[in-house]
Amino acid sequence: MLFKSARSRRPIAILTPKAGANCSPLDPFGGDTNGRKWTYYHRCLEERGGVRYLEPGDWESVRGYQYAFVHEALYDVLGERTIAALQTLKRNNGRVIWVELHEKSIFSGACFLPGFFAAVDRVLKHQLVDWDFLKSELRKPVNRLAPHVIYGKPSYLEFLADPHLFAFRVEPQLFEDHLRFDFAEVQDKIVPIMYPFSWSLLARGLPAYSCDNAKAAIATYSGRLSLNHLQRNALVAAVTARGVPATFDADYLASLRSSRHFLALGHIHSSLRTFDTLAFDTVLVHYEPGPYKWWSEFQPYRNFIPIGDVSKIFRAGGFGMDEAYVDSIAEQLKADLQNEELRAIVLEGQRALFEKLIDPSFIRGKLGMDE
Repeated sequence: MLFKSARSRRPIAILTPKAGANCSPLDPFGGDTNGRKWTYYHRCLEERGGVRYLEPGDWESVRGYQYAFVHEALYDVLGERTIAALQTLKRNNGRVIWVELHEKSIFSGACFLPGFFAAVDRVLKHQLVDWDFLKSELRKPVNRLAPHVIYGKPSYLEFLADPHLFAFRVEPQLFEDHLRFDFAEVQDKIVPIMYPFSWSLLARGLPAYSCDNAKAAIATYSGRLSLNHLQRNALVAAVTARGVPATFDADYLASLRSSRHFLALGHIHSSLRTFDTLAFDTVLVHYEPGPYKWWSEFQPYRNFIPIGDVSKIFRAGGFGMDEAYVDSIAEQLKADLQNEELRAIVLEGQRALFEKLIDPSFIRGKLGMDE
């Protein structure tokens, strides 16, 4: 049994919108597809104790909880009053953990308000990148932080500000705040958050290692060939043209069962299906970390085969590729796919990481909870 009954109950409050335009709420039950990214975290929290979900505007009612997880949408609700609210949450509860789960490399405007980092115990940031790399790219209107050209946006700012793509307050001043802010004194409070196991895998239960490996090809999930998958599909087409035996498959669970390797890439960032691969006897192929910050346990040539640094593959704007670099990673990938000794090493590492990931205490530790 994956989740055992907790001996002691530790109340947990989660302030989050239930739905929004791609805001990735911390609520798998709120009717927002992106909220399913929180499904596995919810299960790991629920195993520890009662979890209560509240809207950000209900922050004053959060009292007596050991942990208060706060979605960055609180800033949209309160603006300059966000810090006062966080200070109150800190006085009335235990640890206050700020969460930015959506696919954007910049931080919420709340992070630059005076007193923010004193009022929170941890900041969980998805798509967290090296600070110097982030500042360097933000100085360029067309940069490598997102595939905004695919969406017809001339700049990263306009990509983030489009209400059909993001639901957060993104103002031009926010970029300037990033460039002036010194994260050195608070960097120990900021840690990456990844997506462990998709809701679709969880709906079927976590399988034992099972795979018939009938296909020799490296498979990747193409979704509905929709706009936000174009970058991944273009890369797969590019490496296929260079002799990598890759194929698209709309049924990714079928791919995981039948393929020897699986390309689990998101656009720029880690895919929801990255860690799903570990539940099968299928070798994960993924970007190298590059400037992106991941959990330290996720390591190239230990539990996945790398396919280059995504910040070097795609040019500014996130669509055009560095052809010479793609040539080099395709040649390396072809050699890696044929290396049976490497395959055995990676599969062993994947199984070890899988065992960590199905331990709820490991996941809670990544969220900043004391055990």
